[in-house]
Amino acid sequence: MRFRRGRWAALLLWVAATLGPAGAAHADDDADLRAVYCLSAAHREQVVEAAVNLRLGAAVHGEPGSLKVGRWTYPLRAWRDQHPDDFGRACDALLATVPQLVTDEKPGALPPFVELLLPVLAGALLTLAVQRVDAAVTRRQASRDALLQAAGHFRRAAHEYVTAWIDNPRTPGDAVSARAFELQVELAKHKVSGRHRAEAAKLADDLPVPYDVAPGGTGGTGLNHAQRREAGEQELRRVATLVARAESLVRRGARGREAGA
Repeated sequence: MRFRRGRWAALLLWVAATLGPAGAAHADDDADLRAVYCLSAAHREQVVEAAVNLRLGAAVHGEPGSLKVGRWTYPLRAWRDQHPDDFGRACDALLATVPQLVTDEKPGALPPFVELLLPVLAGALLTLAVQRVDAAVTRRQASRDALLQAAGHFRRAAHEYVTAWIDNPRTPGDAVSARAFELQVELAKHKVSGRHRAEAAKLADDLPVPYDVAPGGTGGTGLNHAQRREAGEQELRRVATLVARAESLVRRGARGREAGA
């Protein structure tokens, strides 16, 4: 069967693109959290202590919220502006000691609920795609079955009518007319490719609807029993050909679907 991967792949990419900015926003939120926590008056000394322990600078006597780097002494905020990477190291080291603030997420990672949602959504989309393909296969099979069944009904009804007509030319053809019309309807409903569409239309036109004339087009007037038998055999061969054309149309259509899978 032909699976339209491109459509579903595009949809998945759209979902990823839609949810992707959430990761960047989450990273910005983390940066804001570090800045607010580490630059607050209650934690500046702790950040300086962490920087000293990491050998990023030296404490300044009498200035607990400042750090000396080389010849320069920086208030903590100025140090953050001049040495953002070193500030980030010291701040992260401090945050790691606060259990409520510890996170296993890497910078720029998607929030946990989004990471959980993506595989679920992908699975749901895949399930939907499979269901749609299965439904299409089921519809095509049902259409083939209905067409074959209608062809079989027409063949049996025609055989019964012709057999009766041979013995009685006044036999009504209502039943076989109904079966021929039923086959026409199924041919119109049956989905076929372009190269088979004209063939299906020609077959529908060739069906004798209404089936209210004698087989063979003789009208039955003036024919004796032997002549009617001969005409009836000719008509049954025509019916067999019509039914065979319908069956062939179904078989070739099914092979075409399989070849395109």
